Amino acid sequence: MDSVSRRATMYADKYVSHGNTGSDGQGDLAMKIHRAMLATMVAMAAALCGCTLFDFGDEPEEVTYNTIVTCEVRLVSVADGAIVATASSHEELADLDDLADDLADDLEGGKTKKGQAVTVATLRNRSGTDQCKRIGDELLQKIEGELVSQGYFAVHERLELRAILDEKDLESSSVVKNPKVRKKLAGVDYLLLGGVSIRKEKD
Repeated sequence: MDSVSRRATMYADKYVSHGNTGSDGQGDLAMKIHRAMLATMVAMAAALCGCTLFDFGDEPEEVTYNTIVTCEVRLVSVADGAIVATASSHEELADLDDLADDLADDLEGGKTKKGQAVTVATLRNRSGTDQCKRIGDELLQKIEGELVSQGYFAVHERLELRAILDEKDLESSSVVKNPKVRKKLAGVDYLLLGGVSIRKEKD
């Protein structure tokens, strides 16, 4: 049944239910048929022209959500595992470039020196979803690109740690003491570690 017919049926039912009926059986039936036919014709005409005979309430508004990405990163000294710089921020998913830029900016200075060597490592998937993993990998690539373009650090080849460590250990500063990790850090001063989480926020 199309929308016009559905609306007409509702209007007709509503109209007939409010009508008075006679006491005579045949007269009562004839009156109901007459009222139904009249109500249906009026309702069909009203529905076709977009008029409203009865207020059935507003239709519910569609709810939309934005994906908010939160990331925290830190620079860990390869020599002793000390944390020398941290950065954290959040943005909508559509603004990952801005998020990467903010994080890279905040890592400069402090205890670090221009020209020191940095390797970025796999970001931990804090939300534990495939979507968060994909976003984390994309964001890491953007952070790496920002570090290169800024020219403050000498950025070495990215380090994929999921093949070596459990997910929960990916952002632990103690990873620099892991023999399998250390052998990949020759000539590197700092290892960038961190984690990413996502959440839905009503638009």
